Amino acid sequence: MYITHDQADVPILAEHLVVMNEGRIAQVGTPYELYQRPASLFVAGFVNPDPLVPALDTVPGWRVSSEFGGRVLGLRSEDVALHAVRSGAAADRAADTAATAAGLDAIVVDAMPLPSRRANLLSLDSVGDGAPVRIHAVRSVDDRDLPLGTHVHAEFLRFHVFDEASGRRVASLP
Repeated sequence: MYITHDQADVPILAEHLVVMNEGRIAQVGTPYELYQRPASLFVAGFVNPDPLVPALDTVPGWRVSSEFGGRVLGLRSEDVALHAVRSGAAADRAADTAATAAGLDAIVVDAMPLPSRRANLLSLDSVGDGAPVRIHAVRSVDDRDLPLGTHVHAEFLRFHVFDEASGRRVASLP
């Protein structure tokens, strides 16, 4: 048994993990299982293979759809696809995507290089009703079409749904 608070050690040294929260077992599983199907917001935020990238971004469910009222959506930066919103035909495509997929309209507000991944971590602030929500997306360095200030639709390719009150995961979609 190896006990650590260093998240960088976890996926390298462990075949199975026991994540504890306030003296109680929060989840037991392989590093992959905990990352892909976290039992709670706590576990989702704890298991993070890349310290330069936020472990999990959270979005109030109502910001995405009324069906997610009372829920919190948790998403990882690699599970966000960005579609630039431009005039003309591209705007029509972005509107079609927005109508058929969970996501948010946002503005690119920051970009940070991730040299080990040949990628950039983009910070996005939502636009629309309510206070802005900050989410992140990892993009290849070869994707240069999204400079700061670009309006985008951030499509959630995969996300976890957590109960707002308890923090427990109720679903992972799709």
